[in-house]
Amino acid sequence: MARVAEKLYLGGESRGLLSYVWAGVLGWVLHVLMDTPLYADIKPFYPLVVNPLYTYPGVRAVMAVYDTVLVCGFVT
Repeated sequence: MARVAEKLYLGGESRGLLSYVWAGVLGWVLHVLMDTPLYADIKPFYPLVVNPLYTYPGVRAVMAVYDTVLVCGFVT
């Protein structure tokens, strides 16, 4: 587990402001991309008025992936 934490930079040492900015931007992008297949009203490619990534029948599969990622996060 220590090696996984080291690879994910969870060692506890301080980081610069740029690291936090990049983490925030990455979190925002991932959040939007993970919500895109679930909701038709999200428009990730704004000038388009449709959501080409919306897959209502695949909601159960997407939720299974989310649950798996959540469990992995708790384990590490």
